[in-house]
Amino acid sequence: MFRTLKDCVDMPPQVYNKKTVVMSEVQRKAYMDMERELLAMYGGATTTAANKLSALIRLQQISSGFIVQGQLNFNPEEFELRGDDSYDIEPGQVMWLGSTVPKLEALYRDVEESSRPIIIITRFSAEAARISEDLSKQYRVLLYTGWRKTGTIEEFKEGKYEILVANIRCISRGFNLQNACQMFFYSNTFSLEDRLQTEGRIFRIGQKNPCAYTDYINEETIDLKVVGALRQKRALLDYIRGTSLTAFVEDEDEVIQMEEAV
Repeated sequence: MFRTLKDCVDMPPQVYNKKTVVMSEVQRKAYMDMERELLAMYGGATTTAANKLSALIRLQQISSGFIVQGQLNFNPEEFELRGDDSYDIEPGQVMWLGSTVPKLEALYRDVEESSRPIIIITRFSAEAARISEDLSKQYRVLLYTGWRKTGTIEEFKEGKYEILVANIRCISRGFNLQNACQMFFYSNTFSLEDRLQTEGRIFRIGQKNPCAYTDYINEETIDLKVVGALRQKRALLDYIRGTSLTAFVEDEDEVIQMEEAV
């Protein structure tokens, strides 16, 4: 019989929060334009899973506040072979949309109002680099991504840094981070395993405090479905394979279902 950590050890509770924000006008226009373009290209029932994934990632980038300059460096063959979306986008590849990003501002407000240490999780190195640069003006920040690492996890655990900003792929396995009890998810991969493993970095034996996880969601974007599916412990990549891009982006019933799960 499969048993969870909670079944075997007296553990503190896990608390899940969401912060819903409204995109800037610049972001909203870019998102709607991209959505129309992608649905025209990939909205058909015969579209490959890799093309659907590529389209959803483009929408996710705009929700995070940036666009990739040039071609999206995504290899459909790798996706079909490995069944995941494990690739990175670095700071030099992106252009941020507008002078302010509401999603970032909401994150920064929560950081200011929260006790530290804090762990901030991003999908791409470009997001982590921007967040680290902004927060380093006020806090001691460890950047830990595939693109660059400015210190070590041990130093974070020892208290040298107040905030850890990390790519989900770099932090999801192999670390015990019971010194922190708050995780802010600025963005997610589409992998349920990544999400659960990342949550588990602070939910470890020896943790004495409730573990709080906060997701930042732009309303009326795919953020809602992605976070909803992950909260339902739903295999999102399988869902993407099995439904049309149009249904994923536009199905209002599914949006309601996902929102209730968040």
